Amino acid sequence: MIIPKFSVDQNDEFIIVVAITPYIKASEADFYLLENQFKFYCKPYFLRLTFSHNIVENGKEKASFNVNTQEFTFYLPKEINGQKFNDLDLITKLLEKKSTNTSKIQVLNGESNQNDEDEESGDNEDEEWEFEQVIEPEPSLDELKNKIKYGFNDGYSDFFQGLQQDIGDIIDIPIIDSITKQERTKVRTEFEDLKFDPERYMENHFFNDDIKELLHYKCYWEDLIEKKIKLKKEKNQQQQSGQEPNEIINKKVEEEKVEEEKVEEEKVEEEKKVEKVEKEEEIKQIDPSNLEDYDEGNDEVTNETTIESNEISDELLEKINSTLSKKISIVNEESENKNTLIEKEDSTIATAAGASTTVSNSTTNKYSKKLITFSDEEKDIMKNLPNKEYMISNEKSILLGLVDIIYSYAYNERVNMGYENIESAWNICKLSGTLSCLDSFYNLSSVIECCFKRSLTFPLYRSWSLSERVLRDTKQIFQLGKRCLLKCLLDIKKKLESSEFKYYLNRLYIDDYCIWLQHASKKKLKSLRNKLSEYEMKKSMLSWPLEEYEKLVEEEGMVFGEEEEEEEDGEQKFEYENQDESD
Repeated sequence: MIIPKFSVDQNDEFIIVVAITPYIKASEADFYLLENQFKFYCKPYFLRLTFSHNIVENGKEKASFNVNTQEFTFYLPKEINGQKFNDLDLITKLLEKKSTNTSKIQVLNGESNQNDEDEESGDNEDEEWEFEQVIEPEPSLDELKNKIKYGFNDGYSDFFQGLQQDIGDIIDIPIIDSITKQERTKVRTEFEDLKFDPERYMENHFFNDDIKELLHYKCYWEDLIEKKIKLKKEKNQQQQSGQEPNEIINKKVEEEKVEEEKVEEEKVEEEKKVEKVEKEEEIKQIDPSNLEDYDEGNDEVTNETTIESNEISDELLEKINSTLSKKISIVNEESENKNTLIEKEDSTIATAAGASTTVSNSTTNKYSKKLITFSDEEKDIMKNLPNKEYMISNEKSILLGLVDIIYSYAYNERVNMGYENIESAWNICKLSGTLSCLDSFYNLSSVIECCFKRSLTFPLYRSWSLSERVLRDTKQIFQLGKRCLLKCLLDIKKKLESSEFKYYLNRLYIDDYCIWLQHASKKKLKSLRNKLSEYEMKKSMLSWPLEEYEKLVEEEGMVFGEEEEEEEDGEQKFEYENQDESD
């Protein structure tokens, strides 16, 4: 079966699902609603969506198929009118199967489990991120058998069997299957100390024109932050401004409805009068006493019919609809409005508000207004992700790994100024200790230290001011919330998928992060965001004497290039003297 492309929206009364289903027989289509689940089948398409709240069959449910756009539009009644359904744009989460887990093991696979977890955590929002508070668990059977675990949630082992020839192009530690977690961290830090080049750091500190340009570049998440601030200001202004109370608006709506009804009644009466006159004229023309006069004309009666458009006639549509399910109808409008019910509700509000204050179209629908939306390509990626359930062993480590990955992504976006680059996959993986060394972290300072050290060691631009700017970018991305983080992960997945070797890291980490993040605890993400926004990195926190290097190059300048030129000139002179002697 094929999962069709689809989108989901809502209003106070309905969940609205639009599915693109070309090349189907609409007569074979069927759908049903049960509790919080919606199922649709029309060969070769099958769609099953699981919502955060219940939908109900109450006679109002309906579907229509547009023959021009090849789209099914479903209106699914909410069990409770006005109830807001969450995460309708998180495609993978909607496509998961209905949870039937009755065990006492906590599985992060749904909103209900998440709510329970949040309630149990209580006021534990300010979790300590600097010190490990959990006792190390006893070794598992796999560890006793000397199996090394790595990847997302330590869910993989022996992943690189058969990839020994390419493992050096995938990660930095070829012997990953033979060392423990602690040894992994030690190898990573020793490798960073070995590869750090003081001369290269001083050169970037002295010749910093390109870096200044990068610092002034405006990334897309900065625009989103500005929009978020503007929206908050608009809301505050609307609350503070003296708007009319709801009772006055409702009265105006009722008065306008009465006036509209009167106008419609007058129109109906006029139409009836016109119809009566036309009928009288037809009776006179077909009066048997006047048939002789009628036949005297030279007009010829023909039995031909002409179709002026490509649309299906209304009579044919009625015949087709009579053979279909009562819940499904076929329409042939070229641009069927997918949100007619939303517009009907919003139009009454807008007309009332228009008499006193002007309300923009973007603010009439409280459900459709979103700061961050997913593109069709991103929706396709989420649709194709596998549905998994995770028994998380150390969620704190996973959240800290997310900081590491997002930092490397933010660095790549700033250095490339938002453009695609064939080195993007290498940049992201090399700057991330999680992706390059399969390392895990135990507190926030260890993550930030790793991010700074790798950004000063491996990429093209190695500058402390640039690393600080990227940390600020990372904080802004986390401030924008779960959807912005998910967009970043989906972009990383796309970039790694096009790489010859790095796409293996999608299997080890990114795919699972994209699935898990859709169910992640909002409270824990908020706690991490708050701690991250308060964190400040200083040069003294690293084991390298960066301040001494900066003072040295500021006082003496970059003399390394001049010394190399003098050595080359001396070698050339020595060669010329030898040539003269031989001549």
